Amino acid sequence: MPASAHTATGSGAGADAAMRGIKRDLVAAAVARLDGRTDKAALAAIAGFEIVAMAGFYAQAARQGVPVLLDGYVTTAAALIAERLCPGTRAVMIAGHLSAEPGHRAALTQLGLTPVLEWQMRLGEGSGALVALPLLDSAAALLCDVARLADIGT
Repeated sequence: MPASAHTATGSGAGADAAMRGIKRDLVAAAVARLDGRTDKAALAAIAGFEIVAMAGFYAQAARQGVPVLLDGYVTTAAALIAERLCPGTRAVMIAGHLSAEPGHRAALTQLGLTPVLEWQMRLGEGSGALVALPLLDSAAALLCDVARLADIGT
């Protein structure tokens, strides 16, 4: 079930209460324009080019079997769109972190993803994914490169 405009709209990079109210009104108006539709035309009516491009990238990554590391709310919104338009896309997604934006948790929940980090970051610029990446690299190395006791003859 989609999140309410109240839940989906946070302070972002520092919006005050008045600005959050304006943002909530804009989000509510955009959702109302959709009138329940979830097709590509609906996406074109409310999403910017960057969101649509990310959603397409995620869908193609899934087709190719390439893992995708999500960073923050905007990338997760695009991931949610990709999953809605191309079911199964979420199988290649890794949530790098949970941001401080209230809607981010709702979007990750809809995708069924658990974030690697929950540090309530809101820095932007891919910072959450960049912090999570070394942890994921370490986990992969442990799974692939560390010898098991059975392998070393003990």
